[in-house]
Amino acid sequence: MGNKKTNILIVGAGKGGDALIDVLSRDELVNIIGVVDPRPDAPGIKRAAKLKIPVDSDWRSLIKDPSLDGIIDVTGSVEVYAALEKEKSDQVDVIGGPAAKMMWVFMDELDAQTWGLKKTNDAIKLLYKELEEKNKELRKLDQLKSDFLSTVSHELRTPLTSIREGVSQVLEGILGETTEDQREFLSIALEDIDRLRRIINNLLDVSKIEAKKVELHRTIVDISTLVRGVGLSFIKRIEGLGLELRLHLPEEKVEVYVDKDKIVQVFTNLIGNAVKFTKEGYIDVSVEDKGDKVECYVADSGVGISKEDMSEVFSKFSQFSRTDGAGEKGTGLGLSIVKGIIELHKAKVEVDSELGKGTKFVFVLPKYTLMEVFAESVTNGIEEANEQGTSLSIMFFDVENYYALQEKSGSQKTLKVINLIDDMVKNNLRRKADVAIKDTRAILVMLPATEKEGAEVLAGRISHIVNEALAREYPEEQVKITYKIATFPEDGNASEELLNKIEEQK
Repeated sequence: MGNKKTNILIVGAGKGGDALIDVLSRDELVNIIGVVDPRPDAPGIKRAAKLKIPVDSDWRSLIKDPSLDGIIDVTGSVEVYAALEKEKSDQVDVIGGPAAKMMWVFMDELDAQTWGLKKTNDAIKLLYKELEEKNKELRKLDQLKSDFLSTVSHELRTPLTSIREGVSQVLEGILGETTEDQREFLSIALEDIDRLRRIINNLLDVSKIEAKKVELHRTIVDISTLVRGVGLSFIKRIEGLGLELRLHLPEEKVEVYVDKDKIVQVFTNLIGNAVKFTKEGYIDVSVEDKGDKVECYVADSGVGISKEDMSEVFSKFSQFSRTDGAGEKGTGLGLSIVKGIIELHKAKVEVDSELGKGTKFVFVLPKYTLMEVFAESVTNGIEEANEQGTSLSIMFFDVENYYALQEKSGSQKTLKVINLIDDMVKNNLRRKADVAIKDTRAILVMLPATEKEGAEVLAGRISHIVNEALAREYPEEQVKITYKIATFPEDGNASEELLNKIEEQK
């Protein structure tokens, strides 16, 4: 079990439950999330209230808690045990067998104070052992399922691509003329192939997220522009359904440090989900800059989610608000993928919904300073260079007379000069792996797998291009550009000196 606390619900607060609460409340590995008994004067209810443990007369109000790990039924009632087994989620274990029965038999016969700590500990050990065995079995089954899905998905991908290409060529008339009926049939087939491909991609995404094999390729992204693009990609579909798309986006840039493709996937899944379950009304998409973080949400006026289903919203293969027969179908993987991607970005996604009144998904992305971004990039680059036995070069282009330029030409014109330098540097980086970040007065560039000699040649060429552009665009400003280079492992801690130098200039 490790050091992770086990969240337990105790059903039954007679003498047995009372003693169990007394012992478990002092156990560092156990957290009692609630005690249930219809008798308000039951000894366990009184003890729980004194210990500020939630109490209730009906276990149904507590059994849906998403953090719940196990239920200990000390009522001795076969009916209660059967009802708990039926209502609890698959991830929750109900202990009502020999170990729990032993406790309530002892406690009905003996007073809790004389029952003895040794017997209590023996019973708890039995409970832990039973829980651990069940958890191991569940983890093994879940891993087998994930491995199966991943293998099958990979095997399906290649033949599906070939099938799609063949159908597409016939539909486009490349292989000969087709009739209108044939084209209609082929178009339907193509749509189903694309749908199947999306399902396979979702299965692979879930498998990678669970196996912790997803690597984020983060860059500085204007999330307002990103969200606007995703929203507009849905506009025809949304308007065709008679719905309204509302985009609440700042006019100015809102930059975050994220994996662009993954965040596009998050908004695509959330908006797509909203479209599926909104028959009339609107879909709201919002981005709000809150200083050190950016709050995003996707809301709709759709069918909503019942309270009973809320705890399973982000579970794999969960599908809600659906009716039998025709209608929107899916794998139930989209929201699980959303949660996984957001958590990879060290953030959290939450849902607020009411049946018949719509749903709102909210997540907050943390902001990063440019220095933090660059420092992270350098750290990751050094680790990669060490693993692969390659070099990592860092270039630092600095406006030497920055403050004099600002005093002479003003902040706005100085900013335009910096932006021009930034554009020139980025436009002359030819590899996708190269990272360039604009700071207040400098441009920092990271060049993976680049030795010092190659970095010197590139820096000299870029410096020449930048100086020519500045002389052409701002001849009267006499901007002075200098550059420095540090290469790992040759230059040791030189990059740290560069970072310190930039920090001093901020």
